[in-house]
Amino acid sequence: MKGNNTFIKTINKTLDNTINLNFKNLKGHNIIFIVDMVNGFAKYGNLFSSNIKSLIKPIKGLLAKVNTNETKVIAFNDAHNEHSPEFHTFPSHCLENTSESQLVAELQSNNIKIIKKNSTNGFFAFDFKPNLQWDNIIIVGCCTDICVYQFAVSCKTWFNQHNKEVNVIVPMSMTNTYDEKEHSATILNQYAWYSMIKNGITVVKDIV
Repeated sequence: MKGNNTFIKTINKTLDNTINLNFKNLKGHNIIFIVDMVNGFAKYGNLFSSNIKSLIKPIKGLLAKVNTNETKVIAFNDAHNEHSPEFHTFPSHCLENTSESQLVAELQSNNIKIIKKNSTNGFFAFDFKPNLQWDNIIIVGCCTDICVYQFAVSCKTWFNQHNKEVNVIVPMSMTNTYDEKEHSATILNQYAWYSMIKNGITVVKDIV
């Protein structure tokens, strides 16, 4: 038990020491990924969470800082068919060609490319292709411990494999997860952010 308490203190101290990042200070080729900010998680449905809804405003604020002619923005949207194997793990959600699988209205823009995904990890979506020209990859959305975590770590390890220095950035203010009796958002957010740091990902408090 003492060891667990020490580990929790280490996590808290590490996260307390994160800083705000000024978007204007990023040099090179930037890209932003919005993960699963769809109606089925942020507005209604079997997997709706008010924690996810709360991300809409800060993510919209980030996009307001961005010149989309210079910074590409891609949104991964969960879009499953009714026979998705994922429904053995999670309740049915975000069926393709329904409103649940659509990006929330507040974030919609003609300058955002939509990529549909049929798994928790957008890295394996059929229409996704990583680009060695990317220097800074900003990842926002949900869920911190599932889709965001998997995509962030996949990106970092893919670029490592190709011997390319890349800055994968995850702002805590713009990532969150759902809260249930057996799924504590507070604990799992903290563990996921800490684990990302230990995997070489830049976790920041906010992007200003």
